[in-house]
Amino acid sequence: MPFGLKNAGATYQRLMDKVFQQQIGRNMEVYVDDMVVKTLSAEAHVADLAEKPDHHSDLLLYLAVAESAISTVIVQEHHKVQIPIYFISRVLQDMEKRYQMIEKLALALVTAARHLQPYFQTHQVLVKTNYLIKQILRKSELARRMIAWSVELSEFGIKYESHGPLKAQYLADFVAELTPTSAEKQQVWTLHVDGSSNSKGGGASIILEGPNKVTIEQSLKFGFKVTNNQAEYEAFLNARADLLSKLANTKCPGKYWTIIQETLNLPSLDDKVVKASDSVERGWMTGIWNYLKEGTLFEDKDEARKMRVRSAKFIIIGNKLFKCGISTHLLKCLAEFQTTYVIEEIHRGICGMHYGALSMATKVLQAGYYWLTLKSDCQAYVQRCKECQQFGNVHRQPPEHLHQMMSPWPFA
Repeated sequence: MPFGLKNAGATYQRLMDKVFQQQIGRNMEVYVDDMVVKTLSAEAHVADLAEKPDHHSDLLLYLAVAESAISTVIVQEHHKVQIPIYFISRVLQDMEKRYQMIEKLALALVTAARHLQPYFQTHQVLVKTNYLIKQILRKSELARRMIAWSVELSEFGIKYESHGPLKAQYLADFVAELTPTSAEKQQVWTLHVDGSSNSKGGGASIILEGPNKVTIEQSLKFGFKVTNNQAEYEAFLNARADLLSKLANTKCPGKYWTIIQETLNLPSLDDKVVKASDSVERGWMTGIWNYLKEGTLFEDKDEARKMRVRSAKFIIIGNKLFKCGISTHLLKCLAEFQTTYVIEEIHRGICGMHYGALSMATKVLQAGYYWLTLKSDCQAYVQRCKECQQFGNVHRQPPEHLHQMMSPWPFA
């Protein structure tokens, strides 16, 4: 016992109190590492000593293998009663699940020897099994992992016997069966939705299929007018689901007790039509687009004239706006939310060279893109670029013009 530790004495005392809780106060007294066995007569003294744990008796080890786990139980037999001492369990990995039965049993034994090494070193361990583990581990033509396990187990002098009466084998099997396989295993649920509409009304059905063959079915009847597309909103057409949807709008609730039926009197969403505004997405291209597409101009004559002159340089091809040039190819016009990506790719992308503002604007035009604030956006991006500001050339221009100084002529 490491007495140098601060709480070693109190911890050891609690351990002794737990080990000899049936004897302390009756025929034994314990103070830390001092133990006294007391008795009223010499004849009863031998019987009192026999109650103490026999640290030299053999430990019986039982192995169990489940589909996805292995377990080991160590017991000690006293007066023909097996007392559990320790048990361990372990989840098998994907590769270990493909082991043969004898390999899984050997893995369970190796795992027990690694985790319970003090028991294997101080006691004679007797493995109770009907499998020929001892003969298999002694063969020379074993797999590499089996050879390594055989060498690892050879230092303990383990003995093997047939387990005979099951007894503690039930405990090992129980632990192996209750060992959780994997807490992170994803549970997949599948949802089937379908709807139908006819002259009698509309209905929809929902089927939710989960793991372990769990199925939840619900049928809905609509108390308001719906179209077939509304009833089949994001539906996965399924034969069972289609039967349930037709059942909902043709039969009264209560006749099919295996299906959850419900009637909806009002729609879940308000009947509103939301129209997206294209002018927000197009931004600066809105006026040009409206003039080229519909001929719409501003009411102000000066603004209308400017729009006609400006729109002469643009053309719509395939529902996209392009800028025309005399000696340049067509430039695709970009909205404001698209310009940032283009600038970043040209400036610091795969082929980016951290160009200056004017060079980067030229590269954008050469790539085939255009927008009104091209040069100012490139200038602002270069000023925000950390690498350009940190490693760019430093212009050491003086704050004012240099003044020429005439040196006096000596002896003039």
